[in-house]
Amino acid sequence: MTLNHFVRLIDAGCFDDFGPNRASLRLGAELVLTYAETFAGPTGNEALLELNFPRPELPSVASTYRDDLKKERELLGLMVSGSPLKEKEDAIAQQGLFRLKELESEGKEGLFAAVVESVKTIVTKRGSRMAFLTLYDEETIVEVTLFAEVYDNAYPMLKEGSIVKVRIKRNYKRDGYTALSVEAL
Repeated sequence: MTLNHFVRLIDAGCFDDFGPNRASLRLGAELVLTYAETFAGPTGNEALLELNFPRPELPSVASTYRDDLKKERELLGLMVSGSPLKEKEDAIAQQGLFRLKELESEGKEGLFAAVVESVKTIVTKRGSRMAFLTLYDEETIVEVTLFAEVYDNAYPMLKEGSIVKVRIKRNYKRDGYTALSVEAL
């Protein structure tokens, strides 16, 4: 197994039970692979298990749940081990916020909890700024348009990874969705 493959498996969460966190596993990946090759050889068939080498100490590095989920999503295309919205679960329930899948499946208008994936800001012919915002939750990705007035009020919150509450309305003229308001959640 190459180091790159091993790190990808770490990012996917395959070794979560083998170390303190994914960042420590990533940082110690080369050391762990060298240790494994010492016992089983590069092909894995040599079985040198009778040698009594001490196990390597993994470096201690801080890791955040959101960073782990971001890498997992980049690698797999989805988050298997959780969601950034989990930390706001109580607020989402108290405010009665919808999930994005309800917007797509039923054309529902309302308040939605989501994570900002990307923001593409443009300047209009009139010189004002507007944006196209890509949002996601556990199951769904949606692009919404923020016209100038909404963008001007919301731009401080529009950072990748921000958890937001968005009032979204179906825009039938443009065959898409428009954000009527964006607030931090």
